[in-house]
Amino acid sequence: MRGTGDLGPVIIESAEAGTSRRSIAAPRQPMVRVGGPGDLSHASVVCSRDARYAFVFGRDGGLTKVDLLEARIVKRDM
Repeated sequence: MRGTGDLGPVIIESAEAGTSRRSIAAPRQPMVRVGGPGDLSHASVVCSRDARYAFVFGRDGGLTKVDLLEARIVKRDM
């Protein structure tokens, strides 16, 4: 599998008041959520050139690599 760049946007969901839900919504049909990416308040997202991977840098200093085609976290570094 390889990215094509036409998957759509990556959406960052941070915790709602009173909940601890934090996730990355990967651009697939239907939309899927990838949980466990750390503190996403003030997060930044950059995609790889082929648009297969999203690299999410969170407020906690963690860098998360997300496979957008498989909708899963590949690696997380602190």
